[in-house]
Parts: sequence; structure tokens; C-alpha cells
Amino acid sequence: MKQIDHNQFWLIKDNPITKAGVFPYLGKQIAPSLEPEKIYQVYRPAEEIKKAADTFKLVPLVDNHTMLGAEFTPAEEKVVHGVLGEDIREQDGILYANVKIFSETLKQEIQNGKKELSLGYFCNYDLVPGQYNGMHYDAIQRDIKGNHIALVDRGRMGHDVRVMDRALAFDCMDITGTFDENPNHNPENGQFTSGGGAVKKTETGAKQGASSAPIEITGNELGDYKDITELRKKALDYYKNHLQGKSAKNPVLGEVLFSRKGKREFEHYSANPDKLKMILAVKSILDTSRDVSTEDLHKVRNDGAIRFHRVAGKVKIGTGEKSKTVNVKVLVWEDRDGNKFYDLELPK
Repeated sequence: MKQIDHNQFWLIKDNPITKAGVFPYLGKQIAPSLEPEKIYQVYRPAEEIKKAADTFKLVPLVDNHTMLGAEFTPAEEKVVHGVLGEDIREQDGILYANVKIFSETLKQEIQNGKKELSLGYFCNYDLVPGQYNGMHYDAIQRDIKGNHIALVDRGRMGHDVRVMDRALAFDCMDITGTFDENPNHNPENGQFTSGGGAVKKTETGAKQGASSAPIEITGNELGDYKDITELRKKALDYYKNHLQGKSAKNPVLGEVLFSRKGKREFEHYSANPDKLKMILAVKSILDTSRDVSTEDLHKVRNDGAIRFHRVAGKVKIGTGEKSKTVNVKVLVWEDRDGNKFYDLELPK
């Protein structure tokens, strides 16, 4: 939860800023000897994060990625909106820091929903394969040196690395995801170049940034309802009768099963009528969207999940002038055997 001082500056204490784990990168981000467009798994060890902790003290907070410094973009040319504090600690493979925000502009962006944090740093890669928590990796990040931290629309690290103000305190920590540090790596010198934003998606067999046409629903498919309780029941009945026990075929992920767990998640979700009505669009999004991002878990969950995939799509709800198009993300979790299950994540 944020603290506000006499200057109206924000302080968010113990915000996670990076973590250990295995994360996907394109070959061109790692080394010239690798296939440029192939996705490789990169291991970021906890001991490397711990060694790097001091290098992130007092690095500037900026809006979207730009590498800063005399050899890159001078700090005075890139508006600095805040700073990381000096109290930085590593615990269980996660690096925590205090985030101080001075800028009214950045505070407004956070209040409008732009909350994910993403590190920009320098590092080297060891092209040594191995296993971490049962997950294969192709390379190891070494010699991490901090440059900045950026507020981005979506980071590789996922929802556990957001600005922890009151509104997001709970869903930030529900899912342990992966991080989106600056991907503009120069493999010749182990450094990142300036001027780039974070990699927002990592996809297998898909063109990055590819998107499908909006799924159109009228909003009346579930019929009339007297209150939100009745609408929720109708949405649950639709799930049970039309989705549960069946599967979607995503062009990137393959088969995604609709389980009872997905129904239970939906049952506890949202009092917003539009969100409940969007249950009709979930299968179509999974069947058509190639816009897929992947987040590997630091630890295997009790239900066996080892990673999450977010499938992004658009839903046009309503007709005529009253229609609106909404960006939607459908969450899919994957177990050790490669089975994938619909979970739940619709717009906030």
C-alpha cells in the first residue's frame, strides 16, 4: 500500500522488482550464434539477483524503457518520474525495493491502470543448458547491472510485479509470473541498447503482435435478467452446458480444456454485467488468437501449475452506436505434462 508524504510524493515499500526463474527470450536478444527468431529459455539465478541488488539502488523510474546514461539517453532528456530506494533486499529469489514516485503524470497513469514494472539492465549470457525446478533452460544470465526501472503497459514478470497501491494489493500477488526487463540486448558487448520498450509478448509459432478481429456479441445472448445474481447464474449455466468438459484449439498453445475449476473461478468473479456476458467470447478468443504471452512460475503450485499463458483478444459488445470494443485476456494454466486448462482473467 502506498504512503503519501507532505509533498504528495508516493512511497511504495517492498515492491517486487525482479525474480529468479526461467523466462523466454528471442535468440537475437541473447547471442548472434542463436537462431534470431527462435524462443530460448533463459535462467536468471537467485544468486545473480542477490549480487546485482546494490546496482539497482537509486536507479531512476521512467515511463517506458529507455537506457539512460552518457552512452545512451541522458537522464535530463528522458523525464525521470521517481527513483528506487536504497533499501533493496533479496528473499526467496525475489528482489524487493522501495519505489518513490514524484511525478503527477506517472501517478495519473498508475491510477488509470498502467501498473506493471519492468527493469532495464545490462547483463551477460552463458550459453549453458540445464534444468531449474524441472524446467529446461538454454542460457544463464550473469553479471546483472541495473540501469533503470520503467512503468510499462505489460511486463514479462506479470501481475506480481506491479505498483502495489491499495487497489491492486490483492490481485498483484495472486499469480507469480515472469518479468519484462528491457529486451534490447546487444550480444556483442552484453549490453542493452536504448530506445526500446519492453517485450510485451513471447509467442511460439506466431508473429509477434499478431491479433485477431474482435469477437462480436450483442450482450443479449444470455437473455433477460432481473439482477446480477440471476445474470451470474445464467453465465454459469452457459459455462456448464457449452464449455465444461470441452476444449478450444489455440493456434499457438494447442488444446485448452475447460474444467470444473474454470467454472468455480468464474463463479467467484465480478459483479460487472459486461464481464459476465463475455463468457460467450472466451472459446472464440482461444480458438483464434495468436497473441499469447507466457509466464513461468517460480514454484510449482499445489494444483500442479508450472506456467501461465495469457491469450489476448478483443470483444465488441453491443450493437450500433452503443457498442464498445474491449481488450480481453484469457488465462490458461499448464501442468508438468503439458496439459493446458482455461482459468480466468477478464478485464479489470
